[in-house]
Amino acid sequence: MFDLVFLAVALLIIAVALFSRKASSPSRAERIGAAGEDRVHQAVARLGLPILSDLYVPHNGGTSQIDHVVCLGGFLAVIETKTYSGEIIAADPHAPYWVVRYGNQEHRLDNPLQQNWGHIRALKAHHSDVWMENIVVFAGDAVWCVPMPSGVVEIGDLAEALVTRRKPMAAAVARAWKSLTALEADGRKHKDTLRRAHVQRIQRKRAA
Repeated sequence: MFDLVFLAVALLIIAVALFSRKASSPSRAERIGAAGEDRVHQAVARLGLPILSDLYVPHNGGTSQIDHVVCLGGFLAVIETKTYSGEIIAADPHAPYWVVRYGNQEHRLDNPLQQNWGHIRALKAHHSDVWMENIVVFAGDAVWCVPMPSGVVEIGDLAEALVTRRKPMAAAVARAWKSLTALEADGRKHKDTLRRAHVQRIQRKRAA
């Protein structure tokens, strides 16, 4: 009897461990997205430009998760990275949704330019005196069916979009960069907790 109880408890522990591991493992889409963000980070770093990635900025009682912020001296470039294949259709760059087409299937894509304006508003709440620009980078192999909207670039064109616009360091930008660097360092210590709380808040908003 003892052996049976021990075996049952052991199997239960193993099942819970496997479930917890599966629940905490990133999905395929999350892995693809993370790989694209890493490509953008490395591309900017190779240019010798200061970059902060995966920032959690306090905003409206929660956080705003920002893929990248690049210091270009006179201003900050706030970057949202998207990693898609298929075809991208953005007939109206101001529409709340764009379309991603895979063969005969179509999926809605939240307008990343509008999404990134939300990130900029979160940053502006802390650094209102700093000029910030909205840049969306597509890091996958998606094909555009219409001309890319202003503010959207493919990763191969990112270097030109950034380096050619670098300016002398402004005092307000230097102050903001120091603050954001400290925020990123603190965020790394609590990354899992911040990410979990951020995701839960998004899920609650979508369910409301």
